Amino acid sequence: MTRSALIGCALSLVLAAIVTSLLLMPALPGKPFPVPFFDKFVHASMFFSVALPAMLGLPARWAWGVWAVVVAFSGVTELLQPGFGRSAEWADLAANALGAALAVLAARRLRLQAAKVQKRDRAKA
Repeated sequence: MTRSALIGCALSLVLAAIVTSLLLMPALPGKPFPVPFFDKFVHASMFFSVALPAMLGLPARWAWGVWAVVVAFSGVTELLQPGFGRSAEWADLAANALGAALAVLAARRLRLQAAKVQKRDRAKA
């Protein structure tokens, strides 16, 4: 495994541990956030951030495999939440999967940009 793959996977694992602790923390009492669907945006953002480092570190052909692992991890966290005083929701799982899918697209876009820059730099040399 390359150094960038190790770093990307390690960062994804650290972020997954942080996300797990946030998702399994008992819900705070009080009113929900007044912005509709804000929690879904937060879910998508968390799983985007978990998926992206591994997708950038590993070869591009592994992106959808990383997506599948992240979605499976998301499912496990949703199944565990009722044991911690939270509710499991299909909509949260969908938002998590969307966030990881957006990471696939972002990783692809970043790789294309990097390839263009390398090509331009080689042409100048």
